[in-house]
Formats: sequence, C-alpha cells, structure tokens
Amino acid sequence: MLMIARCPKSPDAPSAGFTLMELLIIIAIAGILAVIGIWSMTGLIARMKVMGAADLLKSQLIVARTRAITNPLTHCGVYYDRTNNRSLVFFDNNGDNAFTSGTDQILQNWTDLPKLVQLYTPSGADTIAGNVFIFRGDGSVKNGGGIGVHYKNKPTTCKTVYVVKTTGNVEITQ
Repeated sequence: MLMIARCPKSPDAPSAGFTLMELLIIIAIAGILAVIGIWSMTGLIARMKVMGAADLLKSQLIVARTRAITNPLTHCGVYYDRTNNRSLVFFDNNGDNAFTSGTDQILQNWTDLPKLVQLYTPSGADTIAGNVFIFRGDGSVKNGGGIGVHYKNKPTTCKTVYVVKTTGNVEITQ
C-alpha cells in the first residue's frame, strides 16, 4: 500500500471558514441596514397614504363640481366628518349650504380615509365653513378654501386640498 505523506498545516495558513467575530460583525451590519430600511418604508407608507387620501378628496370634489354643472338648479357638495375621518358627496336639496341628513340626497356614500390619516384645518389657507364645499351650476364654489389631511404619527406628512372660490378648480398643495 502506498502512503502519501501530508505536510502539517502551518499556523500562519489562512482558514477556510469565518471567525465568530466576523459573523457577529456581519449580523450587526445586516441588523442596522434592516432598521434603516424599515424606518424609510414607514415614511414612504405615510406619504403614500396621505397622497391617496388627498387624491380621494380631490376626486370627490371634482364629482360634486361636475354634477353641479350638469344640473345648475341643484347645488352639489362634499361634506367632511372630521370626527370620524370620512366624507360624502351630496345634493344640497334644501339650499341651506350644509349637509342635512334626511333632507339632502346622498350622491356618493360615506368614504373613510385610510387608517392613521386624519382631516385637519390647514393654517394659512382659507378654511371651509361648516366642513362643506357647495358647488354652483356654473362650477364655482360658494365657499372656497382648503381641507388638509395628515398622517397621525407624522404631522409633517401632510397635503392640502384647495378649492378656488371663483372657478371651483381643485388642486392639491403641500
């Protein structure tokens, strides 16, 4: 039988595996990157929910304006329930420039805002009277102004949906 002699391993020869310290450093770096990723994702989610809520409010206002233009005799509005963070589109049948439950006909039923997104009164913008925008048959609005939405845990993440009184145009601002 032929025997092959192997050279003994020298203490200076590199090992084929990782040391415990190297593994701990890699795990620590991966943990830090995961925390940074989760933190940035929560900010992104907050911004996306606020923008989605602002787009929803804008679309309701456009529906109300369009409906008022198609039937100039009946004004149409959007009512905001700030307590429950929801809104609806309605016909102002009695002409009181407010939403009157039981009297005014609902065009689009209650729409809830996403969780943790809240309605608020923006500073610096004209505020709406009675939490309602009422559109006339010519497309203008009786009470222009703004309604804001912000993320509950990040009040700096906000948008304002603004309605120009003379034209009824709807825009979303920072």
